[in-house]
Amino acid sequence: MKGTMSKAREDRKEERDLLLNEVRMAVRSFTNAEAVFDDAAVDVLGINRSDGRCLDILDQSGPLTAGELARRAHLSTAAITALVDRMERAGYLTRVRDTVDRRRVLIAGTQRAERKCAAIWGPIKEEGVGFLNRFSDDELRLVTRFMDGAREFLLGHLDRIKALTPSVDEDAGLPPAALSPVEPGKIPA
Repeated sequence: MKGTMSKAREDRKEERDLLLNEVRMAVRSFTNAEAVFDDAAVDVLGINRSDGRCLDILDQSGPLTAGELARRAHLSTAAITALVDRMERAGYLTRVRDTVDRRRVLIAGTQRAERKCAAIWGPIKEEGVGFLNRFSDDELRLVTRFMDGAREFLLGHLDRIKALTPSVDEDAGLPPAALSPVEPGKIPA
């Protein structure tokens, strides 16, 4: 009896490990598809990924100070100044005075940005409603909980990754076997 219970427990662990791997691979596949899509979208707009991320942040939140936009985009204040200058010249962002505190300047998206982005994301928004309607309210709450948790989990590792120093010649002198191909799923990207 004890051996049977142990075998059942091992089977459950193996099934769980397989399921966890399926989830990891599905998330990786989704993020790769999203990256390819975002690359194509920013190419159409004539901007870069950081520019696109800032447009998205402003669309989600409304006008922000440059400092707050930098914080939310995880960019330095110098980088956000250059970004806003570049995006203002391209006609996608504008600086506006805060209506409450006239000393404050806010960064906002423009009607040009809205029009150009609608051509890209408008159909996705429309089709997305149909896609999401295939799921129950409970499933949608689960997806939202998963996405919120995954975002926080990922951002929780940001400082650790930023602290890593890139090493160009780290692999110099390694034997050829160390540079040979690995099986799928072995590079934890």
